[in-house]
Amino acid sequence: MADSTGRKPPISLTGEAKKRVKRVFNEINDKYELPQQPNLLQKPNQQPTPHILNTKKTDKIQKDLQDESLDNLRVLVKKKYLNKKENMKLQKLVESVHKFERDELPYLTHSSKSLPDQRYQRYKLQKEIALLYKDKEVTKSKYEANFHLPDEKGNFGTVTDKLNKKGAEQWELLQLKQAAQNLSTDEIYVKGSDKYEYVFDKETVIDFTPDNENVDPGANVSDDSAGKQDLELPITKMKPQLLEAIDKNQVLIVVGETGSGKTTQLPQYLVLDRNWKVACTQPRRVAATSVAKRVSEEMNVELGQEVGYTIRFDDKSNEQTTVLKYVTDGMLLREFLADSKLLKYDCIMIDEAHERTLSTDVLLGLLKELLKIRPLTGDKGNGDEQLRPLRLIISSATMNASKFSEFFDGARLFNVPGRRFPVDIHYTLQPEANYIQAVLTTIFQIHLSQPVPGDILVFLTGQDEIEYLNSILQDINCKLQDTNCIPMLITPIYGNLPQDQQAEIFKPTPATHRKVVLATNIAETSLTINGIKYVIDPGFVKIKTFIPQTGMSQLSTVPCSKASVDQRAGRAGRVGPGKCFRIFTKWSYEHELELLPQPEISRTNISSVILLLMSLGVKNLLDFPLLDRPSIPQLSKGLENLYLLGGLNSKGQITHLGYIMNDFPCEPNFLKVLYVAADKFGVLEPVLTIVAMLHETQALFSNEKNLDKASMFPNVVSDHMLLLNIYNAWKENNCSKSWCVVNKIQSKTMSRVENIRKQLWRYCKNRSEIMDLNNKHGNNTVGSSPISLESCIIKSFISGFPNNIAIIGRNGQYKQQNNSNISMVLHPTSLISCRMKTAGMKPYKIILYHQLIMTSKEFMRDCTPVYKEEWLKEMVPQFFVS
Repeated sequence: MADSTGRKPPISLTGEAKKRVKRVFNEINDKYELPQQPNLLQKPNQQPTPHILNTKKTDKIQKDLQDESLDNLRVLVKKKYLNKKENMKLQKLVESVHKFERDELPYLTHSSKSLPDQRYQRYKLQKEIALLYKDKEVTKSKYEANFHLPDEKGNFGTVTDKLNKKGAEQWELLQLKQAAQNLSTDEIYVKGSDKYEYVFDKETVIDFTPDNENVDPGANVSDDSAGKQDLELPITKMKPQLLEAIDKNQVLIVVGETGSGKTTQLPQYLVLDRNWKVACTQPRRVAATSVAKRVSEEMNVELGQEVGYTIRFDDKSNEQTTVLKYVTDGMLLREFLADSKLLKYDCIMIDEAHERTLSTDVLLGLLKELLKIRPLTGDKGNGDEQLRPLRLIISSATMNASKFSEFFDGARLFNVPGRRFPVDIHYTLQPEANYIQAVLTTIFQIHLSQPVPGDILVFLTGQDEIEYLNSILQDINCKLQDTNCIPMLITPIYGNLPQDQQAEIFKPTPATHRKVVLATNIAETSLTINGIKYVIDPGFVKIKTFIPQTGMSQLSTVPCSKASVDQRAGRAGRVGPGKCFRIFTKWSYEHELELLPQPEISRTNISSVILLLMSLGVKNLLDFPLLDRPSIPQLSKGLENLYLLGGLNSKGQITHLGYIMNDFPCEPNFLKVLYVAADKFGVLEPVLTIVAMLHETQALFSNEKNLDKASMFPNVVSDHMLLLNIYNAWKENNCSKSWCVVNKIQSKTMSRVENIRKQLWRYCKNRSEIMDLNNKHGNNTVGSSPISLESCIIKSFISGFPNNIAIIGRNGQYKQQNNSNISMVLHPTSLISCRMKTAGMKPYKIILYHQLIMTSKEFMRDCTPVYKEEWLKEMVPQFFVS
């Protein structure tokens, strides 16, 4: 009965009612195994931590605890009753079916079964219901187990998990109630409150498919065999046959999985056993430097002497002593300009050729022609010089191997077996809206349920994603120090990472830790990281795409190919059986992913390649041998860009400026910027600084999203001028690391900028023509005042990047000049965008951007306003007409 306020009085149990409730609670406790101790662990020999509770609130707590305890108890009692009732009905149904099958079914004739007999039809219906219920229970149990990763004993979660959770809450509430009832002082002590178990919220787990797939179905390797594995690399056993094949064939295609030893061991065989001078190309800078360091240690020589590397803006080799040099494919292309016959090498090894970079494809075409000049039989040069034979080794994964063989007129394939264990593939049951969050969740699903050793490799699209996830994991890892959770070692790896930090991924993981490697697609094939047992693959990659119709290049995140995701999965099977968790569905893998990655030559700006080939004497670009030919729109747009920059004349012939562009270690656009800055304005030095900074903007700031750029230099508006001011301030503060920390700038990035700047300056000094053009202005520099300096810088960049001009339309959206189909917006991290938000500035009519990034929108990065429209007509009159 309700009181005068309309509220019902609290329920109190006495006598037989209390005994019945206690008896039911004990039955439920026995059935569902409610926990008998809290999820807290006390450190040994430590005093409990006091938690103060106001005694005046004790009565209220007792009432709340009692009501909540009874509510939970009612739920459990009802659950038990319904389950029991359901089981009783099912049992009667099954008994009825069995009775009919025993007593009546044997005596029914065939004709009576076909008639609509009421008893027989009821039997069929009951049997179907029983079978459906059985299938439902089996499926329910199976998928509940498959939705969760097993613990170290191989056990999966079940339906009772939720009831156990309720039971745990019930137990904790009961303990608090007893503590409150027995309170004799003003303090309650909770034992072990200074060390907790890390509890993972099961409501947030990612649901994966069961272990129903394997990237190597024929493999049958147990966990024990992994420990007995031969420590020798697979290629070691093939050494005699491999050297014999190299001796007999001018072109040899070595097919082998990552980890077989072809990158580190094969070049050593050629140097030590054949006394050859070898160049081995790598598609990425990180791979070239790390492999060179590894091989120099194996050969016990100093890096930079017998073994060295050459990448853009960094050369650690010696012309006289280096016999094995690891180079990026782009740098070997540049060596063709100085020596078109590559006379200093006896063998060229094109490693990771299956990645099909632009430079690799062009290299293969040039080498195909060069092999005719330096055959195995020997030949005479233009004089009496005997040309040494040149051998070519192409190293590739299984994909595309036959295509390389066909390109080189049926060259021999040599297979090196990989050291590969079976890998179970798991897909998500449904698409994930936020794959970064899904990756984070999956990391902890693995970390909290799987035993060590067993490191995790996560594939991400770029440095920004890696740094974002790294900061979150580091923060969580710090908070888990006072728990029983195994510590994690988070190690990133990407192109701009300093070499000392890159080396961390190769160090052995301590037995009490788990390593989590956050990597770009560099870890697909270029690097082998020992200890990886779990791979998490969102299935995306970031690529640069050129649109010939607009002349624009954009950086976009796109799905990987099937070949790429299979390569990634294989990283988990190097040291033993592994698991790969794909953050996409199996349907997406089978129906949405392309079979092979698109070659870079078919999706990129080929202006620099056209310039290179023309300077090497290639007259007919259409006849040049390539694995895949670029499209006609690509060729025509590349020629148009070179004409616009002044690299080609109206007859399509390479100009004097074009030859200078070809020697320059950057894109032709940057050379045009520097040339104009020196020739017309005499501002070569500040423009060169900005060019160097633009090469490292992706890794410049520690936390760009939370950085207040507007407060760094209050009078600066453009990103280009911000970069110049950052560099000048860094130099004024003696390249101080503390200054970098205060301003959230990466000190090591600034060191790389300084290195790039020095090399560009050295190039300009070697090209005395550029310095003479700059020096002719003397002290009367056009850009001597701050205002005129900025205008000169902007004009210089307009001349080099005329396609990167965006003009605002009537609807407030930016459009590319001469193309109104693509809308673009300022990137949120752009200084102009920050000024518009903080100072309420109006949008500028014309924007010059350096990079276009395609994510949810077309974002313009590294932007500067073009204050006067006539600057466009002044600098590029043939492009911007009235």
